[in-house]
Amino acid sequence: MAVIARRFGSRWRALVLVGVAGACSAPAAPRVDAGVPLDGVQADALPLDALAADAAILDAASLDALAADAASPDAAILDAASLDALAADAASLDAASLDAASLDAAVADAAIPDAGPPIDGGCPTTCDQAFAAQAVAPVAIALDATHAYWGVDDAVRRKPKLGGAIETLATGQGGVYDVALDDAFVYWVAWRDQVVRRRAKAGGAVETLATGQPGAVAIAVDATHVYWSVDGEVRRRAKSGGAIETLAAAQDGVFRIVVDATHAYWIAANDETVVRCPKAGGAAEVLAGGQPYLDDLAVDATHVYWTARQLDPARNQVRRRAKAGGAVEAIVSELIFVGQGPYTDLVRDGAHVYWVASNQLPSHNIGRLQRALTTGGPVESLITSADFPGHLAIDAADLYWTHPAGIDRMARCACGF
Repeated sequence: MAVIARRFGSRWRALVLVGVAGACSAPAAPRVDAGVPLDGVQADALPLDALAADAAILDAASLDALAADAASPDAAILDAASLDALAADAASLDAASLDAASLDAAVADAAIPDAGPPIDGGCPTTCDQAFAAQAVAPVAIALDATHAYWGVDDAVRRKPKLGGAIETLATGQGGVYDVALDDAFVYWVAWRDQVVRRRAKAGGAVETLATGQPGAVAIAVDATHVYWSVDGEVRRRAKSGGAIETLAAAQDGVFRIVVDATHAYWIAANDETVVRCPKAGGAAEVLAGGQPYLDDLAVDATHVYWTARQLDPARNQVRRRAKAGGAVEAIVSELIFVGQGPYTDLVRDGAHVYWVASNQLPSHNIGRLQRALTTGGPVESLITSADFPGHLAIDAADLYWTHPAGIDRMARCACGF
């Protein structure tokens, strides 16, 4: 049994993850041992020491320090203006007869204006805009052509990119942790309810795709299947229905999955490994071992990218490895200063990778949004004073990020990137 801590908006929540023996396989195929290095060689040649065993586990002192920042109830992270706006929208409601769930839905769907002009085809007048200022403690974000979608602990919501009301797609969800999109549906995992669910973007009832999925904290989709994590395993099910398949077992601390045309990729934080498995079946391949402070990964046509940390001397790094094989490269390596947290949340777009660089001090968590070329080179800081930055999403026009009080975005045209 292992415990990892993962960011939920402004808070950290410990998850108990249990690794079990197993392998990566196609349906009805015999199991084979996981953890086989590619080409029979150690993939990661970077100097890492024995302290890595503790890297993905948040110690008690760190949890205490972070708890001091999150001790107040959720309402305390709303500023006075936001509270006034919420009160104005709820004034006509009968408080004596309105239950908590109804109030939550009413507030979420209220058309509360956000700071900054909407991006409506022209370039906005400001770089950094509040996109959904009343979206308290979002835990994940995903984009399609018209909307931004996100989860909070008990609900899934969306808002048009061009502005308008927030729409609640599902409520009463126990522990929403990650969301994914295809053309027709929004999908999510809820770790307390131990379920995988979806709802059509066009409307309709919430569908439950899988129940009894302990530790479900990561989800991804492709044209035919939904992929998710459970305690120690990576699983999938056809969108059209059928049996749940186990793609890989003995994976400790899986909390991010991405897919391409041929493989599913994930990070196993407690194992300190970056792993992939062929969709058609076969052995799980360890692309890199000895990767402390793993938080996120991304892929393009030729490479896999992830965030990790060099321990001696201590440096936050963005690393990559070619899908075809070869050595692990550190394309970004930043010396860690006192109180600086690890690199988190990674997205790739065009020639660049983007990530969050946070400070984890007892008194504050002010972070930076940064990027670099996928081939390496100088680091650009796009935002240097983001308050508790969490998760990133990017499209052709904007970079979005979550924070305890909502979602902000910065426009490429106004910000020069």
